[in-house]
Amino acid sequence: MSRYESEAKLGYFATPDTMTDKIVKRLLFKGPARLWDPCCGEGVALRHVQDNVPETSRSYGFEIDKGRAQAAAMVLDEVVPSAFEHARIDPASMQLLWLNPPYDNRAGQGSDSTRLELWFLRNTSKYVVPNGVLVFIVPRYTLTKEMVNALENRYTNLAVYRFDDAEFQAYQQVVVFGTRREKGLDSHAAGAAPAEG
Repeated sequence: MSRYESEAKLGYFATPDTMTDKIVKRLLFKGPARLWDPCCGEGVALRHVQDNVPETSRSYGFEIDKGRAQAAAMVLDEVVPSAFEHARIDPASMQLLWLNPPYDNRAGQGSDSTRLELWFLRNTSKYVVPNGVLVFIVPRYTLTKEMVNALENRYTNLAVYRFDDAEFQAYQQVVVFGTRREKGLDSHAAGAAPAEG
């Protein structure tokens, strides 16, 4: 295995099927939706979502690992084998953001702005339509004050659920649900820096 392939696997943790089932049961769509996963892996989780929404919904994924991108292309409508930031995506164009970003174990527990999870949240939220849905899967310890402020600036109706015991033991994951705000909160209202996206 090359050094690049080894590094590409770092931080990749597919959402367990049992948790994907539980997450999907909490999602309700009134009509067709554009579903987006900027770190889609093999596309299994987003495909499961798509199988449970109106038939004309479309799924879009990005994946930097070529092997995983090829697997995702077999199950999702559109897959780009690249990082999302290299693509042109219309702002406020997706009804669902499924965000299970790479876990930045190098930054350490409790480190804020240098963590990839926070970077992904800040840089992908602008593509979610107002009232669109966020499904954000991260280790519990990444929910620092800065992360919570970033969530509150961009989303409302926030709810956090811990993974089931067996899955939680492995990576201490939680899922955060949110509804995209029409407009980010200002720094005075949220007690934090203004929303960037």
